Amino acid sequence: DALIGDQENAKRMIQNKLDEIKRIKKRRKHLANEIHEKEERKAALEAEYDKLPKNIERELFISRIMDIIKNIKKQQNEITKINMDSKDLQKEINNANDAVTRSFIATEEKVYKDAAKDNVAKQVYRQLIALRENFDQLIRAVEETGQLKQQQYELEEKKNALEQRTY
Repeated sequence: DALIGDQENAKRMIQNKLDEIKRIKKRRKHLANEIHEKEERKAALEAEYDKLPKNIERELFISRIMDIIKNIKKQQNEITKINMDSKDLQKEINNANDAVTRSFIATEEKVYKDAAKDNVAKQVYRQLIALRENFDQLIRAVEETGQLKQQQYELEEKKNALEQRTY
């Protein structure tokens, strides 16, 4: 009986060892496939590397980067100047608009007083009002043109930024 029990234990141990050997063989086969795939990838990368130019100098890259940085700084300076000019121009437009508005108000008061007494003054008053409306339209058109140019500039900047990202 003891002999049969020992024999059964030996069979189980042998079966466990055989199962372990099978797992090891599967693992070895899997690793061999993985090694083969990696060797193929390595060969492809080496071929790609061999196709790349070998005479590229670090100094050339550095000088290109420095040129790009200089150009960016120049562009930033130009943008700053343009923004300052735009602000100055807007101030001038606002000052001119204020001065014209005050002039219209003063003129309108004088002409309005005379319009009650004189038919010619009434006609002058109507023309003054029409002139004021035309001036307001002109100012709005100038402001809209400025806004459109600003939007155009911003869109061009975004376009340039996107183009530089793709390079």
